[in-house]
Amino acid sequence: MSPKSKFFRPTLKANTLLVQVATFLVVAANGRFWGIVFAASDAGGGLRRLGVTLAVAAALLALTLLMLLPLGVRWVLKPGLVLVLLLAAGAAHFIGDFGAVIDRHALASVYETDAREAGEWFSLRMFLALGLLGLLPALAVCWVKVEWQGFWREAFARAKLAVATVLLLGIAALTFGKDVASLVRNHMELRHIANPFALLAAQLSYMDHARNDNR
Repeated sequence: MSPKSKFFRPTLKANTLLVQVATFLVVAANGRFWGIVFAASDAGGGLRRLGVTLAVAAALLALTLLMLLPLGVRWVLKPGLVLVLLLAAGAAHFIGDFGAVIDRHALASVYETDAREAGEWFSLRMFLALGLLGLLPALAVCWVKVEWQGFWREAFARAKLAVATVLLLGIAALTFGKDVASLVRNHMELRHIANPFALLAAQLSYMDHARNDNR
């Protein structure tokens, strides 16, 4: 492969791509989440405020990575990340522009809507959000080449990332866990706007209630 083609189509390991997508989602798809965190942190001292904010960021990054780790399989990685990016972009639009929370009731209203009701939500801002937060990063994911290794090496790499992620979550909990827990208690909506983790939690809750209703 020529240097020119390498420049235009970078090659990344699967773990690197997972971390980059998770970081993008935490930073770019959580505007309202961070607005609440920053506003709440203003009441504390400088160093403590910084520590709590970093702990929240570490915890959200760890949860997002744990959510994405099952996608780290050949033939599943790119389609899975593209789907997550597009769904997270849509969630970010409704969370930021309409003050929505992502829970099982919100998903039920989406699943039960019809074409006429869905059409009323379309707007230029929605398409811009889907394009900037979903489509463009999704195209970037499709464009990069993933350097796949053998099965056991990939499994070991994913295991190392899982251990590092759990350690990151543990460090956040041990250092400023009480402050983060207090922040979440005082702002319960944070659990339902942590994007895209709230989407997964809401989907699991929806499926659980649907299964119980069927019984």
